[in-house]
Amino acid sequence: MRIVGIGIDLVDCNRIQNSIERFGDRFLKRVFTAGEIAYSNSMKFPRAISRRVLRAKEALSKAFGTGIGKSMGWRDLDVQRKKAASRSSC
Repeated sequence: MRIVGIGIDLVDCNRIQNSIERFGDRFLKRVFTAGEIAYSNSMKFPRAISRRVLRAKEALSKAFGTGIGKSMGWRDLDVQRKKAASRSSC
């Protein structure tokens, strides 16, 4: 695997929460893939998961050196949780 770049991001949780409350599904469907929405909704605190996914997307877009914009859109990135490795009973 080749490292393209490093990205980091901070998200104003209130800004994201306000966008979700104000625009609801319209905001969610504009920013997140169907899989990301389904995963978030399956969790106890879906809004916290949504914020984590958004931070990952912003950091990844910065690592590519593009940011979110013309070259890369929100839904061009799909953040998925890595499945836990199975544990042996040894």
